Amino acid sequence: VIITTDVINDGRITTNATNITGNITNNGNLIFNSGPTNNNVIIGTGEITINALIINNNTINNNITINSGKQLTTNATNITGNITNNGNLVLNGGTNSNTIVGTGLIRVNDNVINSGEINLSSITVLQGKEITNQNKIDAYKYINNGTTVNNSTITIHGDFINNGLLTNTNLIETNKFTITNNSAINNTGKIQTNILTIQEQSILDNADLNTFVILNSIENNGDLVLGNGNIQNS
Repeated sequence: VIITTDVINDGRITTNATNITGNITNNGNLIFNSGPTNNNVIIGTGEITINALIINNNTINNNITINSGKQLTTNATNITGNITNNGNLVLNGGTNSNTIVGTGLIRVNDNVINSGEINLSSITVLQGKEITNQNKIDAYKYINNGTTVNNSTITIHGDFINNGLLTNTNLIETNKFTITNNSAINNTGKIQTNILTIQEQSILDNADLNTFVILNSIENNGDLVLGNGNIQNS
């Protein structure tokens, strides 16, 4: 059924995302069970549940839950409600000002600014893309294939794998920090890690690293070049 008028929902609607072509005032529960695309403005005090692979092209100010195995692709600026992500959240640029929690993955698919709070299992920055953190990122695993600019705090409870460019002006805390071939680090803040792993022929130039605190050990499989900065082994 295609609904071409505006919709006000105070109960529960389960629908294909493309079946409603008017704007939606959702004060209940709106469930997208199939896609592919939402082109509507969605306002209200309700909840949206993502049960499919959905592409969002408009403004949503409801809170959103992405279920396991499902995906929401959107510009970060288009979402003004908080997000529980237990699946995949693909950010095609914009600014995240919301709280994002859950067991899922964020994929940074274009340049993104984070001014909200991200507490997730995993974050991946794609090659050629950039995330600028201005508030808080807390995750279990972080893979940087592009550029990460940290102006606030990043806490990674598992592995931080740097395959790209990392610029850190504040604090990064992680269990294991891996520097891979052709990666680069410009650190004027503090990076604290339990284990530092250097792979292949990566060069760790501490003149650029400034303060790097190693709580346990350095596993060097490449070239470790120490400059004029400060590595602390605690």
